[in-house]
Amino acid sequence: MAKPYLEGKTWSIRLRTKGQDIYLSGFATAAAALKAAAKQRHALETLGKPIGQGPWRTSV
Repeated sequence: MAKPYLEGKTWSIRLRTKGQDIYLSGFATAAAALKAAAKQRHALETLGKPIGQGPWRTSV
């Protein structure tokens, strides 16, 4: 799991999930940054897939 770090006066965190790099910042505590990262990771992992071949591989 990603580790939060202090950036100025706020906490930030970077995580990678499903090939996407996610940057979250502006948290008052490291625990808040970890909680937000877990929430974001869960949201990205529970997304559905497009029907058929997806928008870029379907002809009109």
